[in-house]
Amino acid sequence: MRNLFKQTMTAIVLAAAIFVSCFGCTPATKVTFAFDGDFKQISPFYEGYAIVSDLTGDKLIDTQGNSVLTESYDQILGVSEGLICVEQAGKYGFLNLDGSIAIPLQYYSATIFSENFARITLRHGYGMQFNFIDKEGNQLFDFAEGSAKCQLQTRLGESVTVEISNTIDFSNGVAAIANQQQYWAMIDSESRLLTDFVFQEIQPFTNTIAKCKDMQGRLIYVNKQGNTVFSLNADDSFSCISERIRFVRDDLFGFVDDKGTTIIQAKYFAATDFGKDTPYAIVTDSENIAYVIDLNGNAVKIQANVSEFNSFSDGIAVLRLTDNSYAYVDTQGRISKQRFSYADTCAYGLCPVKQENQFGYFEKSLLIFG
Repeated sequence: MRNLFKQTMTAIVLAAAIFVSCFGCTPATKVTFAFDGDFKQISPFYEGYAIVSDLTGDKLIDTQGNSVLTESYDQILGVSEGLICVEQAGKYGFLNLDGSIAIPLQYYSATIFSENFARITLRHGYGMQFNFIDKEGNQLFDFAEGSAKCQLQTRLGESVTVEISNTIDFSNGVAAIANQQQYWAMIDSESRLLTDFVFQEIQPFTNTIAKCKDMQGRLIYVNKQGNTVFSLNADDSFSCISERIRFVRDDLFGFVDDKGTTIIQAKYFAATDFGKDTPYAIVTDSENIAYVIDLNGNAVKIQANVSEFNSFSDGIAVLRLTDNSYAYVDTQGRISKQRFSYADTCAYGLCPVKQENQFGYFEKSLLIFG
C-alpha cells in the first residue's frame, strides 16, 4: 500500500539508486564536479533541490551544493512548494526549508505537495484512510470514525457516502479518487465530485486534459469537467506533455496532438515523451538508429549507437551508449564528448553523473557537443 503512495517521487529519484560499472571510459573523460561531496547516491534537481546520500545518510542540497537540513531523517522524499516531505521511524510529515516542523510526522505515507495539497494515508484499525492535506495540515475529507467512508457532495449538491481506496495528485485544479470497487471519479479542491465513478483508470491532468479508460476499457482524454475531448484507437497511450501525446499501436510508437489528431504516425520501435521544457523527443527506427524529432516529426539522426535514452530536460537528454557509457545529446543530435559511467536527467544547469566510482553534479555549460 505504501508503494502506491510513493509513485510521485519514484519518477524523480528512481535512477538515483542505480550503480553502473564504467566501460570504455578513458582519462580524457575525467570530469570536475560542480561542488564537493562524497555522495553514494544522487537524484536530479527538482524545484531547486536534490536528494543525495553519503556515509551519514540522506541529505537535501540546493543548487550551490549547500546542505539544507541539519537534522537526520530516515528518508527524504523531496521538496515541493516550499515544504520538505520526510520519514522517520515509519512516520511521514513535512518540514519548512529552515528545518522546522511544518506538519508533524504522523502519517503512514505521504507524497510531496502538488497545487497546495499532499496525499497522505492514516491507519484505522487494519485499514487505511486515503486523504489530502493542505499546508496547514487540514484534511480535505472527513471520515467516519474508524472507517474509510466519508460524505462527499456531487455537482448537484447531493450528499453521497464514498469509501475511498486510492487517490491521484491535484493538477490543473482537479484530482481523482477511487472507490471500493477501484473505479475512479474526479474531484475539485473543495472535495466536490466533478464526475461519477465512471473511469477504470485516470491520470493527472496535464495541459488541461487527462488520460482515462472508461468503463469499457477504451482510451479517452477528458477535460476538467469530465467530458470526453477525444478517444484514441491505440493499445496504450500516455499523458499529454508539450502538446503531444505518445501512443502505442501494434508495438509501434506515434504521437497525436491535444485534439486527438495524428501528427506522427505509429512507426517508431521506441520513443520518449516530448520534454516539458524542451519540445523534442528521441525515437528509434527498425534498424535501432536513434533520432531527435521535433513536434512535427522532423528528424535529426543521433551520431552514436544508442541502447537507452531518457526524455529531454533543460535542453538535453541523457543516453546510454552501446559500450555501456553514458553521454548527453542536444536537440541537434550532437553527442557530448564527455562520457560517464552513469548519468541522469539535467535540471537547473546541473547534471547528475557518476565517474570513477564517485557520484556528483557536472555543470551543463561545460558539456562539449560535436
